[in-house]
Amino acid sequence: MTRTTTAAIDIVTAIRDPNILGDVLSPAQEAALRTLYGLPLNGDQAALAARCTGRLPEMREYGEAAFICGRRSGKSDKLAANVAIYEAFFRKHRLSAGERGVVLLMAQNVRAANVVAGYVRGKIERSPILSQHVVASRALELDLDNRITIAI
Repeated sequence: MTRTTTAAIDIVTAIRDPNILGDVLSPAQEAALRTLYGLPLNGDQAALAARCTGRLPEMREYGEAAFICGRRSGKSDKLAANVAIYEAFFRKHRLSAGERGVVLLMAQNVRAANVVAGYVRGKIERSPILSQHVVASRALELDLDNRITIAI
């Protein structure tokens, strides 16, 4: 099995790195991801997180979150797709011999699933690093060489 990376990298760095995802985030998107993953926030990010959650953000990673976002806010492209890719490539997974792990990204219907699958596939295909680790591609799934499948 080949690991995509051996160095610890946080989600914001992975998203911004031009050799990994090469994407940009709005201040709100970055604050949301930093809060979700327990990453340090600057003063403006902490204030934004507090305003959105009604409390001061804790410096801890959350196992789940609900984001209430408007149309065209980037919830599928900038949040969901990037989180799925990060979880599939950069998190340690304890798999038994022969087991394949699944990073599941759920959509509200088939149309939305196809849109999100396009975001995930496009981000991985344009990445000089990540694209090398796809071993199989189906309509709504990508198999990676680390025994993880991203499924939408």
